[in-house]
Amino acid sequence: MLDDTHQYPVYRRQDEQVLRLKHPQDDVQNELILHIEEPGEWLLGADAPPPQPQPGPSTEMWRPWATTPSAQEWSPPSHAMLQEHVGRAAHLPGAGQGWAFDSRRVLTDLLPERGIFRVSGGEGERAFDVLRQDGRLFRLLPEGTNSSFQSIIFLTRNRALAPQAATDIHFWLGAGFSEQPIPATLGADGLWKARPVLFLEPLENTMGRVFPRMKELSRRFASERLIELADAGREVTASHLLTIRATLDDWLAPGAVARTDDLLKMLRPTYSRRRLAFYIGYEGRSPGFTRMDFTLPAPLDPSLRVSTRENASARAQVVQAVIAQMLEQQGFVIHSIEKRMGGQYSVDYFCTHPKSTAKYYVLTRWVKDSTVNLRSATSVQLTDDWFRRRSVARTYSEHMPEISQALNQNRLVKIIAGIQWTGRSNPTVFFVKFGGVSS
Repeated sequence: MLDDTHQYPVYRRQDEQVLRLKHPQDDVQNELILHIEEPGEWLLGADAPPPQPQPGPSTEMWRPWATTPSAQEWSPPSHAMLQEHVGRAAHLPGAGQGWAFDSRRVLTDLLPERGIFRVSGGEGERAFDVLRQDGRLFRLLPEGTNSSFQSIIFLTRNRALAPQAATDIHFWLGAGFSEQPIPATLGADGLWKARPVLFLEPLENTMGRVFPRMKELSRRFASERLIELADAGREVTASHLLTIRATLDDWLAPGAVARTDDLLKMLRPTYSRRRLAFYIGYEGRSPGFTRMDFTLPAPLDPSLRVSTRENASARAQVVQAVIAQMLEQQGFVIHSIEKRMGGQYSVDYFCTHPKSTAKYYVLTRWVKDSTVNLRSATSVQLTDDWFRRRSVARTYSEHMPEISQALNQNRLVKIIAGIQWTGRSNPTVFFVKFGGVSS
C-alpha cells in the first residue's frame, strides 16, 4: 500500500478474506485489518455527491422495499417494548441542556409540528437534524432504518459523527460516557422529555455478563459485529442504539439469559479456496467475527493433547460433550447424528431453537492447527451435495428429512465447532460458520 512518500507492506493469511497491514515488530495482535469493498468508487468531502433521499423509517409494513432477512441471517428485534420502557422512565429536566446551540443557517421543515428541522450543511459539512424547543437548538442523531422521529429522538452534542458507528458507540459507552446521546420522548404536554441513557457500561462488558465463558477478543469481535448489523449505514444512528439495547435486553431476559441463537446467526460465514483443508484460523486472529471462542468448562487431561489410537475415543467424547453443553446453554434442542470416520464413530448435532425457524447442523471436530479436514467418501462435508447424498442413505439419520427440507428452504445454518489445541496455545472451544468451498 502506497501514499505519497511511504510504502506499507500488506499481506493476506491463508484463506482469510481481509488484508493485514504488517506490523513492524511482527505483533499480530495489533495489526491493522483492511476490508476492501468492491466494486465502488469512494468520494470524500466536497467531492462526494449529496446524500440521496432515504425512505422514512416506520413499521415494516410501510417499507415494502426493505429486504427480508432469510432464516439463516440475524434480524434485529423489535424496538416497541424498549421504546415503551424509555417513555415510562423518569424525566430528566436538565439533561442535555448544555448541548444547546445557536445557528444562523437555514432550517428546513422535517417534522415541524414536533419541532424537528434540518440544518443545511456548510462548506465541506453535511446537513443534520435538530430539535428546536424553547427557542434553542439541539442536534439529533439521524433516525436510521428502524427508528422514527415520530416516537423517539436522541439529543447529542453539536459535533460531526465519526465515519464509523463503532467509533462513536465505543466512546459513548466508555471514556465518553457523559456525552452518550440522551433519548427523549413526547410528554403529555406535547414537548420532548429527556430520559435516562440506554447504556451504563461498555458493550464488551455486557457481552461478558451474558456469555461469561466467551473469550475476550471474541467479545470484542462480537460487539463490533452487533454494531455493524444494528443498522445499514456507516455512521451511528438512533437505530443503532435502539437495536443494540433491544438485543442486549433480549439476551438478558430473566430466566433466559443467553438462551439465543443470535450468536450463530451473527457469525460471518467463512469461505475456503481449499476444498478439503477448511481454514478456521486461530483464537483472537479472526477479525470480523468469523469465529468465536469460549473457555472450556473444565481443564482437559494433558494426555488428550496429542491424538493417539488409544485416546481417539476419549477425545471424541470430550469434544462432543463440550459442544452439546454449550449449545444447550444457549437454548438449543440438540439431536445426535452418528457417523463413522476412519474406523471411529463420531457425533455431529442437528439443532433447533425455540426462538428461530432456522435449523442448525453442527459438525464437531478436535483440531491441532488452523484447518479442518472435510474429506468424506463421497464429497466435501457440509456442502449441499454432501447433504443430498446423505439424504438417500437409509441408515444415516431419522432427522435427515428435516435437514433436507431446511436445506432446500435455505433455512439450514452449517457450523463447525470443537476444541482447538495447538502446540503454542491453551485449548479453546471454537465455532465457525461454514459458507462454502471453491468448486
